[in-house]
Amino acid sequence: MLFPSSLICLSLLAAVSSALPVPQRREVPLEHSHEDILIALRTQLAINNPESLGDPVFGLLGAAAAAGGLGTFTGGADCLQAATADGKSLSSLDFLCLVSFADLSLLLFVPFSVAFTNAKAAGDVAGMTTALQYRTLERNTGAVGLASVLCTAFTPVNAEVAALAQHQDPASDGAAASNKALVLELAKQINSIGGNPQEALATGTFAPGTVGDPTAAGNTCDDIDPLGCINTKNLVVFDATAEEIVAAVGGTEAAAATTAAAAVATTVATEVAAATATTCPAQVTVTVSAVASTDSVISTSTATFGTCTNAGVEFAAGLNGRKATEFTFQPANLVDFNHGEALNPQIIFEFICDTFVNKCGGTTDNVATCKTFAATLTTRDATTATAWNTGIEALAFAVGGAVSTVDASGAVVAPVAAAVADPIISTSTATFGTCTNAGVEFAAGLNGRKATEVTFQPANLADFNHGEALNPQIIFEFICDTFVNRCGGSTDNVATCKTFASTISTRDAAAANAWNTGIEALAF
Repeated sequence: MLFPSSLICLSLLAAVSSALPVPQRREVPLEHSHEDILIALRTQLAINNPESLGDPVFGLLGAAAAAGGLGTFTGGADCLQAATADGKSLSSLDFLCLVSFADLSLLLFVPFSVAFTNAKAAGDVAGMTTALQYRTLERNTGAVGLASVLCTAFTPVNAEVAALAQHQDPASDGAAASNKALVLELAKQINSIGGNPQEALATGTFAPGTVGDPTAAGNTCDDIDPLGCINTKNLVVFDATAEEIVAAVGGTEAAAATTAAAAVATTVATEVAAATATTCPAQVTVTVSAVASTDSVISTSTATFGTCTNAGVEFAAGLNGRKATEFTFQPANLVDFNHGEALNPQIIFEFICDTFVNKCGGTTDNVATCKTFAATLTTRDATTATAWNTGIEALAFAVGGAVSTVDASGAVVAPVAAAVADPIISTSTATFGTCTNAGVEFAAGLNGRKATEVTFQPANLADFNHGEALNPQIIFEFICDTFVNRCGGSTDNVATCKTFASTISTRDAAAANAWNTGIEALAF
């Protein structure tokens, strides 16, 4: 049914300003590993939430816990994730009024829908991409190796969402193949709406845990980190390569983007015309001036930052599906600094600085110096990008944190890279409850890392199954926790272990040697 135009227009201001905020209910431990995607999705849900769905994190929980976020949705807890990502299809009832600004239209509407449909209505490619990413995130299950239940009681109305499912526990049967197929399909769907198909990789999950682990924790993290703890702790395992994504979408990127944009524009125009003719007063035409174009900036630096290169940024219009007149910032080197575009350059600067220690082999001093420099940049335009790209060169460092120097003429002299250390691996026979050898390995090229990139991992992967990490504290903490999670130790064993780990402050061969020697005394 159609609402009287007087009632609609009188209530328009209140409808737009309130926008039915999403209830933030939290009753159980939550899966926050991809918090960056959840944060972005909440923006879409806040546009409207007629079924009173809970926070999107509910859709990532097991059925019993997810029921707390169902609201009035009747499709069941196993379909909450799909429903949150999808939304109802648009109709002429969704649109209230159209105000034309010369050749630009501003739509004011209250859509009876959620994530993907809300973003689709606004022509928001980034929002649609987020909804599709969210649909494929792994849901919690009660045991390592247990696959989550697929949604069969609800069919998404948006074909892009309907084509997808969720990642499965990487230790479950066939997960490697099914998760890879899912990511390639996600890439195709993102490509079909005009987005960047490489963003499908951001939905990757963790390394497989140990089947039978009584804690059911696996190799996960659950920190509420705005960048996603799976990213900042370097725990994400990509299901496919960038080359496989390119092959999956073929050479259709530009055509798909054009077709998707045209389809959205046609749908919106048709629905608005119908709604305006029936429910809205005569259009008001206002002439506005177009925003002036700004020159693009991109760093082509060859400076090195530990194991990473080119910590500069790009400033350009139309990045990742943004409007052709909308300028944003993103890292120039997405291989080492993989982050989407942002209007606020400080988001990108902070991510690059944090990556120095999270991935590049730098130290907290490198991060602090970087953030101090970033704080001096207060604008949001081409001059900001240029200033960053020039100044960051002086902060180049070698693995281990050695910084650049400045010669007498004022020129920056790059640091001398440290020689690749001889590998170290514990061969201890000490026992720790039912486990043996709680030492570590320190070597270059572990698990496909660069031949010059040295990392840490447990020496005994049978009892302490964890991937490599640049930060040895990640490995030390995992080994300590495993004492009680798997080896039959006590919380006292864990506490003693962590106290010992806290005495090791370096990230080099000395750290590995100190751990391998000292851990022997903690056998139990």
